[in-house]
Amino acid sequence: MYKINVLGHQLKNGKVAKAGELVDKRQLQGNEEDLLKAGFIVKATSKEVNDWKKKNVATPNKKAEAPTKKEEENTPNKKAEAPTKKEEENTPNKKAEAPIKN
Repeated sequence: MYKINVLGHQLKNGKVAKAGELVDKRQLQGNEEDLLKAGFIVKATSKEVNDWKKKNVATPNKKAEAPTKKEEENTPNKKAEAPTKKEEENTPNKKAEAPIKN
């Protein structure tokens, strides 16, 4: 395991690892020896690796679960969508129109 030693480093999967993040050598884009010499990464200590494992590895009794449909809908990264014509007509903020008197 290696620790990112610069502000960010792009990994093979396209993700950018930020400074201080631990990554496996298989994720590194480029030769690990060249990256070490250039100072982009440093070897992670065994304490850092153990702490990372405790934080990131699921416990054997707990399965990783995919988010439910409701959770996906409530994510803050979801793009805002313009209301449809029907939704605009049914909004409670729309002023009631008085009937025209002759």
